[in-house]
Amino acid sequence: RLGCAATLVARRERLRVSQYDLDLAWLGWRTRPGRIAKYLSGRTPPEARLATLAAARRGGSVSPEAHRLLLASASQVVVDADVVSADSVDGETWLETADARRLGPFDRVWLATGGAPGVAGSPLFADLLRARPVEVVGGYPRLHPSLRWELDTPIYVVGACAALALGPDALNLAGTRMSSCRVASVFRDSPR
Repeated sequence: RLGCAATLVARRERLRVSQYDLDLAWLGWRTRPGRIAKYLSGRTPPEARLATLAAARRGGSVSPEAHRLLLASASQVVVDADVVSADSVDGETWLETADARRLGPFDRVWLATGGAPGVAGSPLFADLLRARPVEVVGGYPRLHPSLRWELDTPIYVVGACAALALGPDALNLAGTRMSSCRVASVFRDSPR
């Protein structure tokens, strides 16, 4: 329908079908407030928060809708395919895996590799880290409670990079709302 005769999904691990990349206990109206309160308590050290983030976020999934479309199409799922290089010969693209398998030929290749969370390896934050160093735990910066980079730096961090300060749902709607409230309160409460 979109010009593709077949689709190959190459993954490092088994395809996980889930509506959310986050444990549902972090999203429920009954369970989320208590979990967030415990996570954000001043008694929870950054290393424990980091462990909570790792346990709660289960990235690398596809939604049930996308999974049904994959099954209904002429799709093939290859597991344990750690793609290390690609060659293009005569308009066809071939992929080479870490275990020396050659997959292809392909008309188009889309890479959805994910990435390391946080700021440690981010070119966007590299200059800021050099100019205004802050403690980084597991790739995440230790932010001021207002989500400022540091108290005297008027730079605010929201989203996934603020997960250490916000919780596992930092990138979801609830976390985005929490971060916007924190940042907005700084401007609302500041003298004009």
